[in-house]
Amino acid sequence: MIAYVDTCVFRDYIEMRRSNLLPLFSFAEDFFMDGIGCKYHFMFSDWTSNQLSLFENHPIKMGLFKQLEKSEKILYVKVNERDLKMARAYDTDYEDAVHACIAMNNNASCIITRNIRHFSCFENDILVRYPEHIEDVIERFSR
Repeated sequence: MIAYVDTCVFRDYIEMRRSNLLPLFSFAEDFFMDGIGCKYHFMFSDWTSNQLSLFENHPIKMGLFKQLEKSEKILYVKVNERDLKMARAYDTDYEDAVHACIAMNNNASCIITRNIRHFSCFENDILVRYPEHIEDVIERFSR
């Protein structure tokens, strides 16, 4: 199973974010550690890399990617003209539409994000879940 990881999940982890009610950092951390522990693979795009450029030398980001690379659980993909063109056809945030098109065009099993509502127009094409609901995706793909 391959989970395309939206930028916000990386930011939850890197910035140790919390919302008023939810421990976003903990959900992201559990998601990454479960994958590193062999439950699934991660898809990471250059589109996401560009969005994370603010954190280029951040020690938490560097540590996470070191673990992902060591576990051989990360798949790198590049955005292409097809993804960019396809994304323009969707009535949602363009940046997130590009993420969805990259995921779909590279055969990801699901998109893991905190911005579920931005991806609602893709629900017939790909599973979209919060990091804390990754077990639902695993269960669907293990049947």
